[in-house]
Amino acid sequence: MIFNTRTKIGPSAVRQLGRMIVFLLPVVLLGCSYLPSSAKPEVTAVRPRITGIDMKGLNLEFDLDVRNPYPVALKTPKIRYGFAVEGNRFAGDELGAGIELPARETGTATLPVRISYVDLWNASRSLGDAAEAAYTIDGAFLTSGAGRDWELPFSHTGKMPILKVPTIDVTKFDPPKITLGGAQLGVQADVKNPNVFGIGLDSLGWDLKIGELRLGGLNASTVGSLAAGQTGVLNLVGKISATRALRQLAGGASIGQISISPVGMLTTPYGKVDLAQQFGGAGASK
Repeated sequence: MIFNTRTKIGPSAVRQLGRMIVFLLPVVLLGCSYLPSSAKPEVTAVRPRITGIDMKGLNLEFDLDVRNPYPVALKTPKIRYGFAVEGNRFAGDELGAGIELPARETGTATLPVRISYVDLWNASRSLGDAAEAAYTIDGAFLTSGAGRDWELPFSHTGKMPILKVPTIDVTKFDPPKITLGGAQLGVQADVKNPNVFGIGLDSLGWDLKIGELRLGGLNASTVGSLAAGQTGVLNLVGKISATRALRQLAGGASIGQISISPVGMLTTPYGKVDLAQQFGGAGASK
């Protein structure tokens, strides 16, 4: 028995095949540099985050959402950016974003930026003692695919905090109570949070200084945290060694203004900050 392996294709099948070819042709040509002019990738959102803060600067990350309208993934892009504070541009770079944009979806690339307070003040001395600064970040998302290159512009304006040490104003100083081992003293002070965010004081210690005489640390019995701009009352108690005090006085230390400085770790919404990184603290006097 002989089988006929030839198959005849009717007119309707030919028409159906033609429609399939017409439908698939843009997809095939997409890989050959054909892209509809009415659609292209675009940056749809810029979302800033503060990832760290310390006495020397601020760590920011910007999440860039990029929409890819095409049925193929786009190659790993780069990001070119510039950073300005109060209208003064002082930073910029081009970085690899390390992602691919998935087909017909939105991908997210993260742009990390480190802001040094020294560079910030050098670029904009008008900031003075400001607790925050206005910034603008702009640039282009660089990507390519299917034989095409794009520079997708983006821009975002916001405000960033500048970390400040709590300020202390001594309001009451109890005369020392002399004991065999030394003296016990109490201090009351107003403490203000000059930052635009809340802070925690539980991990802080407090150093007392009377004129040139350093009398060691104090412990706080009140005020665990302060909201932005809030002032609270510190009740501080401590013990000093009479021998230590006499030794300092014998060395020429004089009795004068009373001041308190915070030492240790300041708690912020962005992590704990070691106040010793740059200086031991900032005290106010009475």
